[in-house]
Amino acid sequence: MIWDNVNPLFYEGIDAIYETNSIDELPPIIVDLYDKDESIVGADKEDFLSRALIYVQNVDHSDNDTIPKPSWYTLYYRKGGPPSGEVLLSFAVVKDDFSFKRSLARLEMEK
Repeated sequence: MIWDNVNPLFYEGIDAIYETNSIDELPPIIVDLYDKDESIVGADKEDFLSRALIYVQNVDHSDNDTIPKPSWYTLYYRKGGPPSGEVLLSFAVVKDDFSFKRSLARLEMEK
């Protein structure tokens, strides 16, 4: 949790398993960002901030045990609306039986 910050930074590795025959068949990755204010009335409600729709076929990605340099992806509050921010992400697309030399939990992600 990051307190009192309008530009939070999260360093997180996520494993997502998609079943497909080829990278061209992968569905887009949807990144939704939410905010939760715990010090005000209605604290249990999460507020939608923005969304990025990312087609893996159109981005730089690796297909081995290297994690590529992250790229910025534009966030939007609603379809067809103006940009509302950016999110920094990188992608590695590997076979289901692939094992990274370093686990995602052990990646050294720095500022």
